[in-house]
Amino acid sequence: MNLYMCKEKKRTNNSITSYVLVNQFDGTILEIKPTQLKDSIKNRSLEVLNLTLTSDNKLVDKNIKEDGIIQKYID
Repeated sequence: MNLYMCKEKKRTNNSITSYVLVNQFDGTILEIKPTQLKDSIKNRSLEVLNLTLTSDNKLVDKNIKEDGIIQKYID
C-alpha cells in the first residue's frame, strides 16, 4: 500500500478540484481528483494519513501526530 500525506487541497469556487499528496517513503508528489482518491482509498491502493473517508463518502481531515507515525507502517 502507498502511504501519503495530503499537503494541499486545490479549490475552484470553494469546491475541491484536486488533492496534492506526498508519498511518505520516497517524497513523490501525486495530484489526484477527489473521486479518484475516494476510489483508491476504498480499494486500499493508497492511504492518506491525514484524511479519512467517511461512511457517507466524504473526505475529511484527520488529526494526526506526525512524530513516529510512519514507523508503525514500516515495522
